[in-house]
Amino acid sequence: MKTWILTGVVGFGVLISGLGLGANEDTAHHRQVYAAVNAAEKKMKVVEGTYDDDGLTFALKGWMQDGVLKKIVSRVPGEDGDGSEEFYLEEGLPLFVFSHYASTVADGEKPKQMESRYYFKGGKLIKCIGPGGVEISLKDENAKADEERLTGLCASFVTALSGAKETVVEGRFLRIDEGDYFHWAMTDAKGEEVSYFILKADASIDKVVEAPEKYVGKRCRVTCKKGMETIPEAGGKMEVEQVLKVEWLGK
Repeated sequence: MKTWILTGVVGFGVLISGLGLGANEDTAHHRQVYAAVNAAEKKMKVVEGTYDDDGLTFALKGWMQDGVLKKIVSRVPGEDGDGSEEFYLEEGLPLFVFSHYASTVADGEKPKQMESRYYFKGGKLIKCIGPGGVEISLKDENAKADEERLTGLCASFVTALSGAKETVVEGRFLRIDEGDYFHWAMTDAKGEEVSYFILKADASIDKVVEAPEKYVGKRCRVTCKKGMETIPEAGGKMEVEQVLKVEWLGK
């Protein structure tokens, strides 16, 4: 199992040498974007935040240009130190990711620092350079797993740093639907039925889940939020809209 280590932003000259010298034309665009983003970094707006993934908290720092995220550095504590990954984005999707982590070793041994580079096109992994500069087949199970992990994390990081907005919906409560997850069902102001996941709701929602029959037909105002969440039954990360709290408005 990898212990992720983000050791901070790697020096421009060091990383670009790994990207450029002897690299194929299929990564020429990636090198251009990398160079442009780092050259303009000091003029960009810096945003910071965190993202929690099943108890693992990522510290995030992003650089925005004209309101669009261009680069994200994620840091997460590991067993052997602090780890990091750098995401360079294009149209909100990962274009290039530089990963730096420490390999797991036996007790008493010094962790070996490992580096990997991932090149994407249209959000799909097109090239993977593993530790030691060895190119890894895209059919390799590890490459496939890394592609899924990185695209999922990137989407979650973008949401976290962009400031997922909460929305308020008024209507009438209908029921609580049960399945792999509880869902809040209600009609909105137009009388149309809407449904929201119940994932991280407060006590006001918990009371309804315990006895939904007491609230059927009552007017309510709910606060909702849309964002990326881990849904194992759906195969990983997906965008969901969840209800956070409810206020009752009377008849």
